[in-house]
Amino acid sequence: MNDPSALAAADHGDRDGLRAPSAAGPVPAAAPARGALRHVLRRPTAAVLLLCGVLHLPAHPARPPAPEGLAPLAVSLLCLELGALLAVRDTPAVWRAAAVAALCVVTLHVVGGVVLYDPLGAALGGPYAWSGVTAVLGAGVGAVLAGLALKNRRPPPGTEG
Repeated sequence: MNDPSALAAADHGDRDGLRAPSAAGPVPAAAPARGALRHVLRRPTAAVLLLCGVLHLPAHPARPPAPEGLAPLAVSLLCLELGALLAVRDTPAVWRAAAVAALCVVTLHVVGGVVLYDPLGAALGGPYAWSGVTAVLGAGVGAVLAGLALKNRRPPPGTEG
């Protein structure tokens, strides 16, 4: 049972990345690794969304927001909710929603730049010059990470891919 030559042969066959042959043939050991990328990208993407959400929070939460402060408030709530949800759930729907939220942040800032509107004017990030760049670049990175996670998702069980 514990024959050293059998163990060495089993170890040698496992080095090339293939598991022991089964009735259906060799199965690549890298199959579960495709879903591992999503697991690795979950925390950085959630952190970026939470950062964008905090930067867009109203500077004075006790006051009701002015009409021009509603868009940053909506983006803030969306980013905070999806960042927290992404930290605990790993489903394609949550990844898609996270990508859309990140693109909403980028869109808000690009359109705001075109019409001379500062989305962070009455927000926590408003007084700091770096906050707008941080929000846009962070949201762009979040959208890219969410896209990578969606592209490299696990195939459904029972299908080969």
